[in-house]
Formats: sequence, C-alpha cells, structure tokens
Amino acid sequence: MEIDKWVNWNKLGRGGEEMGKRRRISPAKKVELLREHLKNGIPVSEICEEYGIHPNVFYRWEKEFFEGGIKTFTREKGSRDGVPEEKVLRGKIKKLNEVISWLSEENIKLKKKENGEI
Repeated sequence: MEIDKWVNWNKLGRGGEEMGKRRRISPAKKVELLREHLKNGIPVSEICEEYGIHPNVFYRWEKEFFEGGIKTFTREKGSRDGVPEEKVLRGKIKKLNEVISWLSEENIKLKKKENGEI
C-alpha cells in the first residue's frame, strides 16, 4: 500500500497535475504573472510554486515579453508614420494593378480602332 502512495505522488507534478500532460497558460495569464513579479515585487519562486511552473519557463516568458516590447516601440524600416511596411506595399500593389488594368483596356481600344477587330 505504501508503494502505491509513492507511485501516485511521483506521477504528480508541482501543480498537482499528472506529469507528461502540458498545461496551457493563456497569454493574458502570463502577462498577469509577469506583472505580479515586476510591479508587486512577488518573488519568482513564489509565483512558480503557486502556479506549478518551472522558473526557467517564467524567465523565458519574461524575455519574450520584453523582446515583444522592443518590437512595439521600434519603428519598422520603410514604414510611414508607424504604418507597417507590409500595409504600404499592399497599397502600392493595388495601385499598380489598377494601372495595369487601365493600360490593358486602352491597349484593347487602340487595337479595335486600328483593325476593327482584336
């Protein structure tokens, strides 16, 4: 009977869940945990123990969070007034397609005038 308790205890992770099953933590919850540490000064060890996560995971979230923050404040090369380069390029493509369409129509009209047929 004693061995059964040990086996069951050994299967459980820190969060009381069976090991081998990953728990998904939402991005909002991750930010909330980071905020608890950064603003309220709660030690990482306490947060990790309470939520059953490894400190390395917490520090990875922190790193990703700050890298994302850097991207937020970095103006992309080729952007205008904070508009991403992709949006600017999509606008240019749209204008070029309109020009191509107009030129094609004019070309067809000229051929009809010249030959009477296409």
